Parts: sequence; C-alpha cells; structure tokens
Amino acid sequence: MRLSFVLLPQSKPLSAAALEKALKEFPELGQVSWLSSTKEGTSAFSLGGINVLAALMPMPVPEGEADGATDRSLSGLAGSWTLPEHRGHLVVAQQGTRPGDLEDLTTFTKVVAAIVRATNAVGVYWGEGGATHHPEFVVDIAHSELPLPVWVGVSVAKTGDGHQLLSIGMQQVGMPDLVMNAGKLEGGMFEFFYDLLAYVVRRGKPLSEGDSVGRTDGERLKVKYVPSPVDPDVEVWSVTLPGVKKPAKKAVKKKAPAKKKKR
Repeated sequence: MRLSFVLLPQSKPLSAAALEKALKEFPELGQVSWLSSTKEGTSAFSLGGINVLAALMPMPVPEGEADGATDRSLSGLAGSWTLPEHRGHLVVAQQGTRPGDLEDLTTFTKVVAAIVRATNAVGVYWGEGGATHHPEFVVDIAHSELPLPVWVGVSVAKTGDGHQLLSIGMQQVGMPDLVMNAGKLEGGMFEFFYDLLAYVVRRGKPLSEGDSVGRTDGERLKVKYVPSPVDPDVEVWSVTLPGVKKPAKKAVKKKAPAKKKKR
C-alpha cells in the first residue's frame, strides 16, 4: 500500500465537485470514477488507472510528526518554510501497488496534487520520504516527468569540515539511499544531489562500487558502499566531493621496548 498525508486547514471531507474541478490542471488523469463514500469522510475512487482511498482524520498527524519534517523537504530547508496549523488530514492510499513501479508512483503523485488543489491543503506529508512539503511545491513537481523530490526527502547533518546529505525513501523506487559528503552547501549542491538520485532511477539499477559520477565530464567521484549513518544494518552508496577531508587516523602509541635487567 502506498500512503500520503494531505494536511488540511479545516477537518473537511474531500468534495467530489472540488476534485473534478481540480482535475482540469491534470487532464492526463482523465475522469474520476467514484466507487464509494461514507458519512465519516472516506471516499474510494478510480483515477488515472489506479484505485485510491481518501480517508478523513479529524485531527493533526499525531505527535507532531508532520510538523517536524519540513526541513527534510527542498521546500523547507533551513527553516525557509514552516507548516501552518492543520486541524485535520486526509490519508490518501493506493492499494495493489508494485514496488518500483515508476508509472504508478508518478500517477499517484498527480492524484495527491489534485487533492491538494481540491482541499486548499496547507502541506503534504510524504511518510516514506520522511518529508513534509509546501503544497505548491507538490503541485509543481507533480507536473514533472520524475517527481523524485516529492518522494524522497533529504536529511542534512553537519560534519567536522562540511555537511553530509542523506536521502530518505529511495526504497520506493527499488534503489539504495545516497550519502553525499560535501563542504559548504553552495548553490546547486541539492540539485546535484537529486540529479544523482534521478540518474540511478533512470538507469534502472544501482551503481557499482568503484563507478564514477561527476558534475562535469572531467570530474570523477568514486562510488563507495557504506553503512547508513542512521541504520548500520542498511547499506547506502556514498560519494565525497572535492575539498572534504578524510577523517584523520588516530595515532597509535608504540610501547617502548622493555629494558633488560642487569645481572
């Protein structure tokens, strides 16, 4: 099952009329076929060739999980956007999913974006990517050929001489996550990070240990596989940008040879 959480300013069920109006922005999805609805605000429908369930939860996402995930979205990095108050949310689910099916995942993203438009949502929490996105960011990226920044969040951690970027959620497309070691977070750094992720998705298989990637024809960044910084039992692929120092090896003090006792 595939899930997304559409965060609402008011706890109101999805309106059929509002969704049909919003679909004018996504004509490729075709017409919606309504399957069932309940008084509690749960609707089932078919759209774009997939079956979707939208269930109203008359409360915020519990434990502030969605509120704390904005900084893992490109739309909210470094506190550039914070999630407004949400008083309810729609759990949007697609059943019968196939892991790594890009066409289905892209269609589902467009359906979520249409629901965002229909509900005037204040945000979207993409649980498998660990990120909460600005609503306009979701609608905009949903129109792209590969809406990877919606599916996959990015966690940024400071290191001794720079930063470490970790992708979250690449299992949705059947690929390992990426760790990128960088110095300053200069312009284009996040674009390159997502370009690397998109490259392996379009390639259809992970890179191998020792392969090279780069921002130019002349740049050769070696691919390594290492334990994930958040789960040592999971392996991720890693690249290190120029200028990032390798951790210094600790000096090992040698014991002085024992003095021979005089007879």
